[in-house]
Amino acid sequence: MDGRWKEIDVRTWERRATYEGFRLSSFPFLVIGLDIALGDSVEFWRENAISPYIACIYVACRAANDIAAFRQRIRGDKLVEHERVHADYTVPSGAESFTVRQVEFDVDFVRFQQRARAPESGKFVSPADPAESDHWVFLSCLPWLSFSHVVQPMKSRDDSVPRLAWGKFSLRNGAWQMPISIQAHHAIVDGFHVARLVEQMVAYFRDPAATFAASTLATRGSGEE
Repeated sequence: MDGRWKEIDVRTWERRATYEGFRLSSFPFLVIGLDIALGDSVEFWRENAISPYIACIYVACRAANDIAAFRQRIRGDKLVEHERVHADYTVPSGAESFTVRQVEFDVDFVRFQQRARAPESGKFVSPADPAESDHWVFLSCLPWLSFSHVVQPMKSRDDSVPRLAWGKFSLRNGAWQMPISIQAHHAIVDGFHVARLVEQMVAYFRDPAATFAASTLATRGSGEE
């Protein structure tokens, strides 16, 4: 898995004051919840037998990779920026529990979908286990609920892995929407960056044929909902 990263020199960084200030906070995390437009994606997924969950994981991870702030991590006394971050997402385990699956991100949706579906691809970890690296975006879905925001557990004040959770789709005035909660370390991520992330996700959902590629038609009949 791609693990390339570079160190940011905080001494000359334009966000130095913000970075150092929020690291002193007892709860240095930004949590923003909103409804996000899904465009024509829901119909496209149904027509092409694409898993909505995998599609949303892909879009969230792709948008995070588009924005440097969502690839930056606090690592001890260092601030680093990953070249690419990958998908760490919840999957059911038993009737009332879950585990976490880690899959390498690929900008090609067809390849990413194949990895996410293949039982031998990626690995499973306990939610309580420390990640082997910080090159993840933590992703989760609450398909039973429509919510305003979700505050998620953090391992420490310097935990800087972003967390995204989304909820139940709803059809409003003929348009599909879903609630999403975005949680990140405020020393790195501001409302400006969250707005850019949302804009990227909306753009990907707006044009599903381009985002999920015409070659996904080959997966039709796979039976996955």
